[in-house]
Amino acid sequence: MELRLRELRPSDRAALLAILQATAVFRPEEIEVALELVDHALAKPGQKDYL
Repeated sequence: MELRLRELRPSDRAALLAILQATAVFRPEEIEVALELVDHALAKPGQKDYL
């Protein structure tokens, strides 16, 4: 089975935040870091720092 992921879109940010919050596993500071990584990826399309 092959899994393909599409490029991250700005509209994905809110959904990712909702998923992180809904799991009730992550602390607020962990969610903040996750969103920083999302923002970094959105600001620099094609970057390979965080895949």
